[in-house]
Amino acid sequence: MKTTRIINARRVAVALLVALTLGATTVGCSSSADEPREITVFAAASLRASFEELGQSFETNEGVKVNFNFGNSHALAVGIAEGNAGDVFASADLAAMDDANITDFEQFATNELTVAVRTDTTDAPTTREELESVGIAQCVETAPCGILAREFAATNNLDLDIRTEGSDVSNTFAALLTDQVDAALVYSTDATGNVDTVIADIPDLTFPATTYGIAPTSDVATAQEFVDFVLSAEGQAVLANYGFGEAQK
Repeated sequence: MKTTRIINARRVAVALLVALTLGATTVGCSSSADEPREITVFAAASLRASFEELGQSFETNEGVKVNFNFGNSHALAVGIAEGNAGDVFASADLAAMDDANITDFEQFATNELTVAVRTDTTDAPTTREELESVGIAQCVETAPCGILAREFAATNNLDLDIRTEGSDVSNTFAALLTDQVDAALVYSTDATGNVDTVIADIPDLTFPATTYGIAPTSDVATAQEFVDFVLSAEGQAVLANYGFGEAQK
């Protein structure tokens, strides 16, 4: 009889231990689930305003905080290829996707290179000759905007007076805003998205365009959810509001 009582006591002790262990596990899981979820998005500098709005909406709708790293798409791509991947990559051209070794991506927007000038200028260029006579800022050749700038000059057979080269489109645009140059080769979204600048009307020139790509770069489920949000009707409406064109599907 004594032996039976000992065995029963042990069974009760084991049962209590299992219950306590499961309870601790459940509490741990609940605590983890309550922690704020976050993702990091590497994105082209030209997407800053639109993606910050998209990030705020995504956080409100999904409860996921979105951290951004904006910059030169090709520089970001090199970092991704070397292992600094973040969770999502949104590039200003599709070649950057190749640089990042990403083959499965979606096209989600388009943009066009343009000549931006300050709103208060009294001598905005209107012909190729006038454009060649003013000081211009353009992006470095490793940035998508820099690739387009060189294509623009070559296609139109222009001899431009390049005064400075920005590491990305934001830095290039800043040179115009701070009166370092008379004009800047930036995206149309940059020129129209700032009250201090307008697009110079030079009808006899051809302006190249670019297509943006996006893809998750981690296995985090919310990374794909953010990509899906950008591609959704709501996401596309936000991009259109900032002047981006719709990409071909």
